Amino acid sequence: MYYQRALTAYEQAIRLDPNYAPAYYNKGDALLALKRREDALTAYEQVTRLDPYYILAYFKKGIALLLLGRSKDLWQYCKNLILPLLGKLKDYMES
Repeated sequence: MYYQRALTAYEQAIRLDPNYAPAYYNKGDALLALKRREDALTAYEQVTRLDPYYILAYFKKGIALLLLGRSKDLWQYCKNLILPLLGKLKDYMES
């Protein structure tokens, strides 16, 4: 019940400002709690489009993929996102 109310509030916030990434992030969390995992995944993807530095949204996208049972997509997602970051970190640490 509370998550549905929260979802309604986040959707209202998005209507007021469709470029406000935190509203999409919170919407994703509410959707995840309501077991609407595909919708949550879409919300987290919107967060990262609006704000590529919103790190928690990348993590939550991975959680949504895991809960959806999309292990191949999750592996590819991690490989494409995390491995390049680790390479950059390694280069930074060695310089």
